[in-house]
Amino acid sequence: MAIAALIIVNLCIIATRAAPLTKLPTNILVFGDSTVDTGNNNYAKTLIKGNYHPYGHDFPNHTPTGRFSNGKLIPDFVASTLDIKDAVPPFLDPSLSDDDIKTGVCFASAGAGYDDLTNAALGVVPLSKQLKLLESYISRLKGIVGEEEACRIIGDSLILVSAGTNDFIVNYYDLPTRKLQFTISEYQDFLLNHVQNFVKELYKLGGRSMVIAGIPPIGCIPIQRTFNLKSPHDPSCLEDQNADSQCYNEKLERLLHKLKESLPNSRIAYANDLWKHIEGVAESESKETKKMAALITLLQALVAITITICGTTWATSPPKFPTILAFGDSTLDTGNNNYVKTLVKADSYPYGLEFPNHFPTGRFSDGKLVTDFGASLLGIKETVPPFLDPKLSDSDIRTGVCFASAGSGYDDLTNAELGVIPVSKQVGMFKNYISRLRGIVGEEEANRTIGDSLILISSGSNDFIVYYDVVVSPRRKQFNITDFQDFVQNLFQNFVKNADSKSYNEKLVTLLPKLEESLPGSRITYVNFYDPALDLDSLKPAEYLFFDSIHPTQAAYKPIADVIVKDILAGFSTK
Repeated sequence: MAIAALIIVNLCIIATRAAPLTKLPTNILVFGDSTVDTGNNNYAKTLIKGNYHPYGHDFPNHTPTGRFSNGKLIPDFVASTLDIKDAVPPFLDPSLSDDDIKTGVCFASAGAGYDDLTNAALGVVPLSKQLKLLESYISRLKGIVGEEEACRIIGDSLILVSAGTNDFIVNYYDLPTRKLQFTISEYQDFLLNHVQNFVKELYKLGGRSMVIAGIPPIGCIPIQRTFNLKSPHDPSCLEDQNADSQCYNEKLERLLHKLKESLPNSRIAYANDLWKHIEGVAESESKETKKMAALITLLQALVAITITICGTTWATSPPKFPTILAFGDSTLDTGNNNYVKTLVKADSYPYGLEFPNHFPTGRFSDGKLVTDFGASLLGIKETVPPFLDPKLSDSDIRTGVCFASAGSGYDDLTNAELGVIPVSKQVGMFKNYISRLRGIVGEEEANRTIGDSLILISSGSNDFIVYYDVVVSPRRKQFNITDFQDFVQNLFQNFVKNADSKSYNEKLVTLLPKLEESLPGSRITYVNFYDPALDLDSLKPAEYLFFDSIHPTQAAYKPIADVIVKDILAGFSTK
């Protein structure tokens, strides 16, 4: 069997020792990481997936497909420009048609790298295994069009390869496993040896027209800027990491030139400066534009609070809440975790970058939270202090505090996992607060203040995240998702007295009116954080370079695809 397979491969090599490219490719094959993965991780046993909203917001039909962007990726744009097809499907999709096979597929896997240690850490499809997938693809293609035609198609295919970034981020910069073993120059050479072997294997399997992308300026990727920010006033790129990227790319370009010379009739192109525009744009991004876009979604939540509670009189007669009290998780926690023995803290930069005095306060954001904006909007005070702050003044107590704890949930098991303050214990803190308030203003006034207070509660997300993402989740063994929703809702009911998130919210909407009706004098309202969080229309992703902390938008990918088609393929045809 091994001999037969070897003969088939050799036949492809002989058949594809062809002349230079004389017509545009009619087939596209893609290898690499999340920059080109069109959905293979949907079918892999990994947590690194992009098959949920808001990914796919600008994809046809607004569908999350597994692409780590708001829309299409480089392979899709290239395939569309070449009139091959509108989008490149992932090879692991079980519904692939014969036409999909004939016109090309994607083998890339988000999180993958040339270094097998990268893939082991993330549980994705390594580049080495992507070659095995190519062998399976060739076998299926031969079954559809015959051996000779299959070899011709492979030889004429445009092969795109984009990888390497994860190797540096995962194994050298952020989790410095390889840093203990190699200098940066040695690690670059280590990876380039893998690149060389990968290209040679593609060539052995019949590939001839290859575009190998370098890595982007890693120091400009948002997650790297976040992890390595030296000063809250300096959001610029990390020059040392950018210099490393440039050095690697220069070595890669020299390597690919040598490979092209040594592999007869190969057309191998280094994707020269494809990522260069990212560095310039990242340096000149408008912080004000980004901040305002994020604020739009925040204000939607605040409007929901004020309109729902206050009705149509809000515009002319603002409500008079003397006090604001907040319970829940990191969405409202203004700093209680600073005083708790937990690793879930935000008391370091870059948190607080846009907070007054650019100071990290324990809020899991660059600035203020809904808690603060709510208090300010209602004229109570500018910010809401955490109850555990030992420096609380009497005025702080009279006007309200925050009991929320980042990482908490209604389920005590969630809190046990993270070592934070459970919602049930926040009720105990509230009782201590009432006692202190009575000592300041007297029992009667304290009771009136509590009765007139605006109480914000935001919790439940961590319960579901732990349910889904903890590999051995006790609750997942105990409940199906519907039963777990009811379990959490029952905990919420005791406290007051995504599609799964959405259905949980729908149940919550029906529960709250019943609670309000059963609790005399109460005013309880539901605030929809689900839909505003997914409303990206107001954020205009097309105006941004990055869609998340790592991945560019389709607006950033499109010009890269244009370079591949116009410049690189033009070079192939004139060889």
